[in-house]
Amino acid sequence: MTEKKHSESGYGGQCLCKAVRFRITAPKANLELYCHCHDCTGYASSLIVPYIMFPFNVDEPEASITVLSGKALLTKLNYTERVNRYFCSKCGTPCFNEVPSLGMCGSFPNVIPDYPYEPTQHVYYRNKRLAFPIQDGLPKHKDLPAAFGGSGEFLDDGYVCEMEGVDKS
Repeated sequence: MTEKKHSESGYGGQCLCKAVRFRITAPKANLELYCHCHDCTGYASSLIVPYIMFPFNVDEPEASITVLSGKALLTKLNYTERVNRYFCSKCGTPCFNEVPSLGMCGSFPNVIPDYPYEPTQHVYYRNKRLAFPIQDGLPKHKDLPAAFGGSGEFLDDGYVCEMEGVDKS
């Protein structure tokens, strides 16, 4: 197995059916994380969402994300005002997101296979829907890091959420 390295020209991504292909032009992400917020976990239908966030040019979005093929198949979903989510209408794969308020765009490591994903933290850990702790040694932000509008508070590795209706016996 060859070691993946950061690319100066950015990274190519694609949906599962390969009808939508795109390129994120940033050579390195600002954040590599696991997200536990209700929006991301609901959108991805997952309990934990691995996520990569890159710089985003709000004035010129195409400078950050270029759709190479399948643009007509991309569907934009806005169930929150904060995030523009794009997915392939043919296979349903979430492709990428824009978060203009943070000046960032993001995607998922599984759709950008050549990105050398190395998560450095958990965000919205207070919302995690697992009835057991994640003890991976990474920092666990209660919500977001302070630099991104969060409280800057951390939770312990051993934190277990109180899940209503879950039998923990």
